[in-house]
Amino acid sequence: MAESRVYRSKKYKTWYKSLSEKDQGIVDSRVDTYIENGLLLKSKSLDSNYGLYEFKWNSGLRVYYAFIEDSEGRLMLLLLGG
Repeated sequence: MAESRVYRSKKYKTWYKSLSEKDQGIVDSRVDTYIENGLLLKSKSLDSNYGLYEFKWNSGLRVYYAFIEDSEGRLMLLLLGG
């Protein structure tokens, strides 16, 4: 399986930088699982019309993302976090 690709929006990067090192590691672990294995753990579809999804953690962290197809295949867009 080819490694999955991820794009991090400017708003996502700003939010990510505001997290503690521990929370950054928690988020990285989930995103890395997708990148390395194509697995979407604890993921929920929020709007099937727009293809908006959410990673959710018990701590309250959220990451909102979508997918697009381009000439290189599927690309995950990390839109923002909360």
